[in-house]
Amino acid sequence: MPANDLSQQQYHKMTETPIPGLILSLAAPTILSMLITSIYNLADTFFVGQLSTSASGAVGIVSSLMAIIQALGFMFGHGAGGIISRSLGNQDTHAATKFASTSFFTAMAVGAVLAVGNAPTALLTIAEKIENGLRPALVIGVPVGFVNVVESKERLFAVCESHGVPAIVAMGRKGGSNVAAAICNALIYSAAEMLDPTARGWK
Repeated sequence: MPANDLSQQQYHKMTETPIPGLILSLAAPTILSMLITSIYNLADTFFVGQLSTSASGAVGIVSSLMAIIQALGFMFGHGAGGIISRSLGNQDTHAATKFASTSFFTAMAVGAVLAVGNAPTALLTIAEKIENGLRPALVIGVPVGFVNVVESKERLFAVCESHGVPAIVAMGRKGGSNVAAAICNALIYSAAEMLDPTARGWK
C-alpha cells in the first residue's frame, strides 16, 4: 500500500472511529507491554532470589531505577504526543515526523542528562560523582525547599563549572519538578526548532 494511502487510512481511523473503541485499541498494546515488564521483574526477583538476599535486593534497586528511566521516557512521549496529535490532525505529517524523531532520540539520550526537581541532597550526590569522574551531558538542578537547597545548588553549579559540565541551575529556594519538566520541554522544542508556538500547531 502506498505511503500516502496508508496515511489517509490512519487519518480516517483516528478521526472517524468511535472514541471508546479507539481508546481501547490504542491502549491495549501499552497495557500489554506494562504487564510484560511487571512479569519480567517478578521473574527476575524469583530466580535471582534463589541466589541470595543481597542479589534479590539488588534486583529491587535496579527495578526502581528502571522505573525512573521509564518515567523520564514517558515524560518525553506524553509531551511529544500532544504536539504530534495536533500536527496529524492538521495533516501536517512533516511536523509530526520531525517532532516524533526529535522526542525519540532525546528520550534515548536522556540517560546522559540529569534533571532534579526535588531532593536537594541529590544535587550534592551528583556533585560528588562529577568530582569522581562522572561526565553527564547536562545537569538540571532546580529543587525547591528550605533545608540545604541554596547550598546544594551553589555547590553543584560550582563543581559543574570547574569540571566543564553544562548545567542549568535555578539559584535560591524556588524550583520544583514542574520547572525541571518545563526546562526539558523547552530543550526539546529548541532541538526541534519549534520554540515558536505556531510551529507546534497553535493558532
